[in-house]
Amino acid sequence: MAYTHALFALALVIIPTVYLSGAPMGPFIIIVVIAASLLPDIDHPSSMIGRAIKPVSLIIHETVGHRSLTHSIVAIIGLTIVVSAVVFKYGLGIIYIYAFILGYTSHILADMLNITGVELLYPDKKRYSILHKRGIRVGSPGETILSLLLLGGIIFSIFIQSPVRALI
Repeated sequence: MAYTHALFALALVIIPTVYLSGAPMGPFIIIVVIAASLLPDIDHPSSMIGRAIKPVSLIIHETVGHRSLTHSIVAIIGLTIVVSAVVFKYGLGIIYIYAFILGYTSHILADMLNITGVELLYPDKKRYSILHKRGIRVGSPGETILSLLLLGGIIFSIFIQSPVRALI
């Protein structure tokens, strides 16, 4: 579900940033991370992003299916090149490229925790899953528990970063 992907991406970015550098996360970086974490599901017409741009989603879904091209290393590399070109053209910080890569890749890693996995090496049809048969099903209690743990880690990290600001 979209909220799990957003939380997974934020946890992947915020928790290490707070503990390793103590640097605050700006709102635009967080927006890029969340948007990138939802983008791979453009291949699923009933996903949050798929519903937002349904014609594009339907074409992708009919052409390559779900969890294939948009969930692959090919997509990560191709879209990173596009994002990098935009970032350099407009003189944005390289941090936006990192935010995109982490957000997008986090979605794929999260889907690899699912039973069905992803076609990571597309066009090879083999699906890769980290947990195999013990994977987390979409919409299951396991996904809810994972989301709550991620949310707890994010909140704790924000509190560690700035205890006074977190209470306001």
